[in-house]
Amino acid sequence: MIATWTDKRFLGWQPVISLAESRAPWPRVWHIVHGELCRRGYSRGTRCLYRQVLRTFSHHANVPPNRVTTAHIKSCLYTLNAKRCTWSWIGINISMLRTILDKLGGLRVTLTSVTPRRPFRLPHTLSPANARCALTAGTTLRNQLLLGFLYGCGLKVSEACGLRWRDVNAEKGTVRVIFDRNSRQRQVRLPNDLLPILKEGGARCPADSFIFPGRAPHRPLAARTAEAIVRQAATDAGLGARVTGMTLRHSYALHSLEAGANIRELQEALGHARVETTLIYQKLLVPADAVSPLDQAATSGVPCSKDTPSPLRGEGKGEGVLSSDRAPQPSPLFPKPLTAKPFDLPFPPEAGLWDRGHAFYRTLKAQLRGRFLALCRGVSPPCNSA
Repeated sequence: MIATWTDKRFLGWQPVISLAESRAPWPRVWHIVHGELCRRGYSRGTRCLYRQVLRTFSHHANVPPNRVTTAHIKSCLYTLNAKRCTWSWIGINISMLRTILDKLGGLRVTLTSVTPRRPFRLPHTLSPANARCALTAGTTLRNQLLLGFLYGCGLKVSEACGLRWRDVNAEKGTVRVIFDRNSRQRQVRLPNDLLPILKEGGARCPADSFIFPGRAPHRPLAARTAEAIVRQAATDAGLGARVTGMTLRHSYALHSLEAGANIRELQEALGHARVETTLIYQKLLVPADAVSPLDQAATSGVPCSKDTPSPLRGEGKGEGVLSSDRAPQPSPLFPKPLTAKPFDLPFPPEAGLWDRGHAFYRTLKAQLRGRFLALCRGVSPPCNSA
């Protein structure tokens, strides 16, 4: 089937330049495309990625824009495949070349290019014991509170970093999460272990301030810094697998399903627009009454050989059977309750103490940076430096 301009991939797009009739060079084409991307509100990082893809393709094709054909597109994709590029990078190249050449350039050279199918992989999760070990490994109150939001509420790293004190309703035990480019909101239940410290923070901090401020108080904690906190906590907890913020979110979803939550509730808690995304976590569930055939053969009394009978597992003393009185009891997120300590809070205990502490750390950082640069240049640092 030949795609036409009524294809859903081209809805809302109108060519801004006719590449088939124009003799404009590649720099002129990029100037026009860049202006259209800016008008449509594309971010700076996305525009830089568009420029990188277009530059790579123009060097590979080595022809003017008005002579680009489908063969050049296929040759570029074959080259990316030969370099063992990931499916996502190949899909990005197809999508961006389609936007530049077809949607904005008026050509029809990428209609036969199909985006590679995404390989299906089950989400990586932690066991409840490992998740609690990671939360306990947080070195400061801020780190433990951040890990508590990621695992206890199932938030993304960007959502947790963007939380403000006005979003927390400690009386109802809920937090308002703003997501999807500030266009959607949802309410998430807070763990009981986080309520005391959040009540104290809400009473002592401005409502518009961030719960996790960055270097500047008016800016939130960077997502990269938050990911580093999660990795450090996982390393300190002795977890061998690579743990990220999404690992804690996946663990929250799986453990919620195991605790009896339904798919609809979990979809609302995670903020998924499609229920198919939430149904992936059902593939991680193992039925509670599932028994391996090997265990069935062991408990059915089938002998291992003609002469030696097979002993029954747990026969006589009930070993291997989990009784109701021995069922695991729920435990709090942290073995010790969170307490507020000076210089260990995401909010200031006192305005004067907070200002003096920041001034001290800024001075210390400047002095250490000066000593480091002096050692790199081979110059002895001044004697009066800290």
